[in-house]
Amino acid sequence: MSQADINIGANQSGLAYRTADNNGKKALLNHHKGATEPSYKEAGMIWLDDTATPWILKIYDGGAFISLGEINATADTFVP
Repeated sequence: MSQADINIGANQSGLAYRTADNNGKKALLNHHKGATEPSYKEAGMIWLDDTATPWILKIYDGGAFISLGEINATADTFVP
């Protein structure tokens, strides 16, 4: 799971800031992959729900996450 708080905050040490920044970048790179929806949401955000196989790719419309398709990482397939 790679989900991170989108707010890094002020007055952090260099290492703490860099760690928070890197965690945020990881979340973006893997589409906020996790078993629960991210606590932070913005319209247009993509979330890869890995609760079960196949994984479900979802997009947030401002009110709820809408399923876009299924990703089967074992078979390397995507079904819209």
